[in-house]
Amino acid sequence: MKTKIVVDSSSNLYTLSGVDFACVPLKIVTDDGEYLDTAELDAVGMAQTLRSYKGKTWLAAYEGAEEVFVVTITGTLSGSYNAAQLAAEEYRQEHEGARVFVLDSLSAGPECRLLAERLAALVQAGCAFDD
Repeated sequence: MKTKIVVDSSSNLYTLSGVDFACVPLKIVTDDGEYLDTAELDAVGMAQTLRSYKGKTWLAAYEGAEEVFVVTITGTLSGSYNAAQLAAEEYRQEHEGARVFVLDSLSAGPECRLLAERLAALVQAGCAFDD
């Protein structure tokens, strides 16, 4: 079974060795427009860049996996959890037998990273996950 770990960019984790991995950039909304929080984001030049960026969506991040573990920034700070959940439902409908587990970390940043790294260790150790 192909397994994948997906996080949002609040984790500051853009690669994760040894497992299939994707990072979905958070959208930053300002009066000037919408911007994505990627490793390449130039905060100083934000107003001049990324105006038309069409980055990875949750649904695209799940693609190719039969089992997906998702860790998001707390739902009280962002719509990331809800977006990941909606994409999970759609992915399950489009991919019979696919399993997507979305975890609201109730946190941000380093805690999300720790959760993703622990999931990666469990996947690499061959742990089986039940619903």
